[in-house]
Amino acid sequence: VITDFESGIDNDWNIFAQSGGNMSFFIDSTIVPAQGNAYYDMGGEVTFDFLIGLIEFPGSALGSDTYDLSNDATQVYFNVMLYIPEGIVNEIVLFQFREDDNGDGVFSEGSEDMFALELSASDLDVGWQLVSVRYADMPTLQNGQPAAPFGNGLYEPDKLQRVSCLFLANPASGYSQTLMDYLIFTEGGPLVP
Repeated sequence: VITDFESGIDNDWNIFAQSGGNMSFFIDSTIVPAQGNAYYDMGGEVTFDFLIGLIEFPGSALGSDTYDLSNDATQVYFNVMLYIPEGIVNEIVLFQFREDDNGDGVFSEGSEDMFALELSASDLDVGWQLVSVRYADMPTLQNGQPAAPFGNGLYEPDKLQRVSCLFLANPASGYSQTLMDYLIFTEGGPLVP
């Protein structure tokens, strides 16, 4: 489990929210969560940038430089529960998976692998839904487009150093919001709720 937001904000997480309107980057329980008693609310309107805000989960938050995952990327799945409110059609949720290819304890931008999962309004339905993706199926993305890997190009979940969730929307599209709950890796298949 990366997090289910039941224990509050971990001091090792990195959270950033732009200076925008109606910003909400906090743990909440106003609606029924997908799992447990809490979820993370990401929302706001930013008129000058696609990025509304982000939250990062380093391996150090779980007690290690890297996540404790199998080295077989065909057996590792990333799972997350997302909730899209009625009327929201401009959300982009971008998960980034940064690997420490050289084992030095840090991710070096531009020289180590970063795989991604991008979900937009056309990929998501209103209400809670489970999203699961096999680690070996995640592309490298640059500005939302497939790109060549920056590191060794190998899918190595056992070298995963950080998982980031960026919440974005076209700055001309107005307010956007998505709720997130129960981020978890599974092995051998996707999460079965």
